[in-house]
Amino acid sequence: AVAGQIEGQRVLGKRLIMGPWVHGNRVGQGANLPNAERDLTAETIRFFDHYAKGIDNGADKPAIEYYTLNAPPGQEWTSVESWPDYPRTTMNLSDEEKLEAAAPTANGTPALYAPRDVSWFDGKYSPLNRWWRGDLGPTNAASLVHTSEPLAQDTEITGTIRGDLWISADQPDVDVFAMLQDVAPDGTATYVTDGWIRASWRKVHELPWGGNTRTWHRGYAEDIEPLVPGTPALLQFDFFPTSYVVKSGHRLRLALSTSIGMEYQSPPLAGGKKATITVYRDVARPSSISLPVRPH
Repeated sequence: AVAGQIEGQRVLGKRLIMGPWVHGNRVGQGANLPNAERDLTAETIRFFDHYAKGIDNGADKPAIEYYTLNAPPGQEWTSVESWPDYPRTTMNLSDEEKLEAAAPTANGTPALYAPRDVSWFDGKYSPLNRWWRGDLGPTNAASLVHTSEPLAQDTEITGTIRGDLWISADQPDVDVFAMLQDVAPDGTATYVTDGWIRASWRKVHELPWGGNTRTWHRGYAEDIEPLVPGTPALLQFDFFPTSYVVKSGHRLRLALSTSIGMEYQSPPLAGGKKATITVYRDVARPSSISLPVRPH
């Protein structure tokens, strides 16, 4: 997983190359991404030239090279010593299905979401295939969506987005899937990144190797905690790391669902029953996402 590779680079050093690729280090089918190809064979040879032959070629110096989607021409690739930890912008879920920087109000109303069949990427989504340039409108029609106002300027989101969702459910467990989208002025919604969490695995621990760069659920048996039906609980989770420029005039959209067509992942504690969830949006139980935004 990319999150694990980033943590390994942070703790151990070394070099990491992150491209806009699906499994196998290849550009997704039908993608038109400028300068996305890299000669990874040459990078591998550089590694062995240094460590096997003792050639001083810089392959031992810690660095991350990453690709930014929608970057200005010629600026797609960035080289840094470690994965960026840019200042964060919090976007709150609020009434009228808005996603906004304004703090939630004391009387913010909760949103109710009944279980529906949602198929990400027309059924072609997988953790190893996070690439899709189709319109997500049909998916959103069956999801709980919150959308921002148009952005005033190009905004680069680079890093690991975090989610904080206050929910309750009518079953002892539920999976919550979250997708961040880029909504063009014509209404077309495209994929940016996603994250998910199983409610019973919500307990968060400190990283045993130090640092606070990610939200870690270790998943020990003693950590598993069923939901109490009707009682609010906080779900904290990370999205898949990304680097993406949202263009001026575009909007951000968060789409939530409780099933994406992967029935084998149904929570055992739910006993095969699909949960209706309540998402809270008030000042005491604020639901939000936290975006790492690169300063201009």
